[in-house]
Amino acid sequence: MEYVEGIGAVCDYSLFDLQRYGDENFGSNPNRDSDATTVPASEGVSSGGVGELSPGTDANTMRETLHDGKLEKSVMSFRKDYPTWKDPRGPQIETLQHRLETFKEEK
Repeated sequence: MEYVEGIGAVCDYSLFDLQRYGDENFGSNPNRDSDATTVPASEGVSSGGVGELSPGTDANTMRETLHDGKLEKSVMSFRKDYPTWKDPRGPQIETLQHRLETFKEEK
């Protein structure tokens, strides 16, 4: 949970933090190797598609990633419904949209 001024506590995923939760296989920040999230080894690994470990991955540097493009699909659906919305934290959403449009044009 995250606290948002003027709103209160919200689910982390609702903030569309592509650098933290995005799946680079679906267009999210492909240069985030240095942004690994530290997770205590005692927390274990969920099987719900979040924070899963690949073989040989150290639990202390596990990324909190939503798999199968779940966050990216949510972002694009939100953008479709609210096309004039701008992310107040910066251009990460517009960058994702540009990457996806470029990919589509190249195919």
